[in-house]
Amino acid sequence: MSQKIFWIFCIAVILFLSFIIYFETLSPTVSFIDSGELAVVAQTLSIAHPTGYPLYTLLGRIFTFLPVKDTIFRVNLMSLLYVVFTNLLLFLIFGLLAEEFIRSTAKKIVYFAIKFFIPLMATLIFAFTPVLWFQATTNEVYALHIFLMTLLLYLTLKWWKNPAGNERLFYLIIFLYGLSFGNHMSSVLLALPLLVIFLIQYKTRLFVPPRIIAVLFLFILGFSVYLYLPIRSAQSPLLDWGNPETWANFKKHISARQYQIWIFSETSVQLSQRFINYLNLFYQQFSWYLIPIGVSGLIYMLRKSMSLTLFGALYFLFDILFGINYGITDIEPYFLPSFLIFAIWIGMGLIGILYFIIKTAERNNPASVESITIIFPLIFLIFPSFNLVKNYTPQDRSQNYFAYDYCQNILRSVEKNAVILGDVWDFYSPWLYIRYIENSRPDVVFLDKELFRRNWYFDYIKREYPEIYKNSESEINSFLEQLQLFETGKPYDPVVIEDRFQQLYNSFWQNNYNDRPAYVNLYGKEHRLRSDVLTVPEGLVFRIRKELAYYPYKFPDWELRGIRDLRIYKDGRTLYHLPQYPLMLRKRASYLTDFKQEAEAAELFRKAQKLEQGLDFYRK
Repeated sequence: MSQKIFWIFCIAVILFLSFIIYFETLSPTVSFIDSGELAVVAQTLSIAHPTGYPLYTLLGRIFTFLPVKDTIFRVNLMSLLYVVFTNLLLFLIFGLLAEEFIRSTAKKIVYFAIKFFIPLMATLIFAFTPVLWFQATTNEVYALHIFLMTLLLYLTLKWWKNPAGNERLFYLIIFLYGLSFGNHMSSVLLALPLLVIFLIQYKTRLFVPPRIIAVLFLFILGFSVYLYLPIRSAQSPLLDWGNPETWANFKKHISARQYQIWIFSETSVQLSQRFINYLNLFYQQFSWYLIPIGVSGLIYMLRKSMSLTLFGALYFLFDILFGINYGITDIEPYFLPSFLIFAIWIGMGLIGILYFIIKTAERNNPASVESITIIFPLIFLIFPSFNLVKNYTPQDRSQNYFAYDYCQNILRSVEKNAVILGDVWDFYSPWLYIRYIENSRPDVVFLDKELFRRNWYFDYIKREYPEIYKNSESEINSFLEQLQLFETGKPYDPVVIEDRFQQLYNSFWQNNYNDRPAYVNLYGKEHRLRSDVLTVPEGLVFRIRKELAYYPYKFPDWELRGIRDLRIYKDGRTLYHLPQYPLMLRKRASYLTDFKQEAEAAELFRKAQKLEQGLDFYRK
């Protein structure tokens, strides 16, 4: 068989197998965290939370035109395709490295094993690692990020093999690198590795004026995708996060100023714990027997090419250092580049081990070379197979409706024209999708307390809920005076700004109390309500009441798809949220007991216990 046939076969296996597996486990709807918001941003061409993600938004908008199912399925499918092509690029990277490190071999079957079968195995090992797999099953910006980073690694490797003959490829790398910032600013972690390898190859020729001018122009041209933010913001889109149409707001938004308090702010104890967390996460991707293979691959590359090894090692280390110094809860996908680099080292380790075994066999028992070459890849086929089997159930989100159903059940819990004051982004983000894409319960006003700290959010309230805004206009303006001082770095009184915030928060329910039922989504946090009001548990929220009395309430028919199904995997975030169902049943039952409604209380206690039994199975 020719090399071309083997090449086509391996690519077909990677594309087909990873697509089918990812598609079978694809989430049918929104998930917790940013999924709902980003789907709305793509559909409506809005402005996402910092840093804005204009490249994701524009590409996502294209995918929303696909004539398949609904918007969320289309953007989930977009993530799936990015990860599938990431796997393809990784295989192509192995092909280039194999050509460089294994230049020739006497036997054709050995060449095919090194050039095709071992890279195929290593690619599939990475394809079925949990963090990457998760990005393929739901919409987020990280699938596009790892695709772009892998593409840059591939193009850089092609350029490195022949810098003089690949001058145009160098400039393409620069443009794509600038463009990659339009999806995620962590692209900056690749800057020094790229600079180092460019310096090694070009030396002083890198700094000749024509090249410097071209580099700056092409990088800025790619980065200019961020012009989308001020241009679109000036048109007042549905979500105009940060209102980046002014230069000051634009700088704050693309620099993620509001998140900078969590970057490089860890104590030594916290840093040590985060590094331990990373090691645990790393071990979830690559089992113990793959780690020495990866280390041997690093050593093997070091012996063959110092520059390429330095390039990959720098990116590996910078990614880890940044990730453990960023104190956010959903940090796992930030480590994808380090997992990618280690997967390359695993592949090179397998190639190096096979090459060493074959060379030894050629000296001692030449007749055994062909059988060794056939058996070796078959033995290591167990590695991706094990990853696939081990991670399939945890990554299967094909029946995961937990975030969507929870948000819908909150809406089922409230009366018509309700005002809900929430403080949980995991519910507010799915609500954005349910409200603006599915147009469900447009009568409900759902306000996020944490977004009250951002002045752009009041423009949203004014546009979407003019009556609510008008009724609280005095409190809004009073609070914005203090917020302006805080945001511009001018002196402010923390006591005053906190007092204005509480007045603002309470105004949204008390100024509409006679016309709209008001609710809070406490979730174990301080609700900041006035001390003279009560919160009565009703469904998944608390009704704000001014008088102590018994208020009848009929629990809605909640949608609880999969909550008691032990076959459907529930991850840590899901298990954090789902206990609110039995908890709210118990709180309502306790309320009923206080008012001598024993029969109804007993029924709710039984329902709570039944739900808890299913969830306890996963906690053990």
